[in-house]
Amino acid sequence: MSRMSQQEKEPDVYLLGSGIYSFLDITLLTQHILTEKCRAVYCLHDLPSLEKYLEKLAPHAQNLMPIYYRDGRDRGDIYDDIVRHVLATPAEKLPAALLLHGHPLVYSTISQRLIAECAAAGLALEIVPGVSSLDRMFVDLQLDIGEDGVQVYNASGVLARNTPLNPAAGCFILQIGALTPAATRGTTARPEEISRLKNYLLSFYPPEHPVSIVESAVEIGFRSRVTEIELQRLDEMDAAFNYNASLYLPPVIG
Repeated sequence: MSRMSQQEKEPDVYLLGSGIYSFLDITLLTQHILTEKCRAVYCLHDLPSLEKYLEKLAPHAQNLMPIYYRDGRDRGDIYDDIVRHVLATPAEKLPAALLLHGHPLVYSTISQRLIAECAAAGLALEIVPGVSSLDRMFVDLQLDIGEDGVQVYNASGVLARNTPLNPAAGCFILQIGALTPAATRGTTARPEEISRLKNYLLSFYPPEHPVSIVESAVEIGFRSRVTEIELQRLDEMDAAFNYNASLYLPPVIG
């Protein structure tokens, strides 16, 4: 079935994003779908304030995080199980929604697998945009990307593929706490991995180039953290290299 013909059907599954900052980033459209459209709601999060909000907004919502992120299995297996869980929703409980953190199409392997499986099963899928990590970081950095442009890469992917960077444009390196493909949510980057990333970036940027480590707030009561440092000193910031942190390199001027 073509994508166009699927869109002509009423959705069987909604793919949604809760935004970054707890429940305060949930869009009105997403709230409308959760309360008015869906008979089954699944979510993935570990934020107490969002849990409390969803209890009121969608009391029947089921958080799949405690079910599948419990035994240290390979992430690919966990993602497959989550998708299977959503697609196992009985026909009388459709449409179903899967609510993910952030924007559902920004660095979400689960979303890509759900898209593929819905297409294979002939299920109509509707994807609704949400506030992404990039949107939050633009604000945290007071950054308008319109003038110089921006590049966006995953940290482990940049190193694995030797991705060439353009120092004339801004550059986001996401998930700097996960510098190897096998990294998990609870791990932090090792010192030797951080040094490898620093040395790779030094092949494109001068040693004194200012960079920012950004960790946007995700829970009520917390503030975003932005730490500026020269690139040549990046490995001094190993404590900041957690799963939620990203690196921003502004364009080289002149």
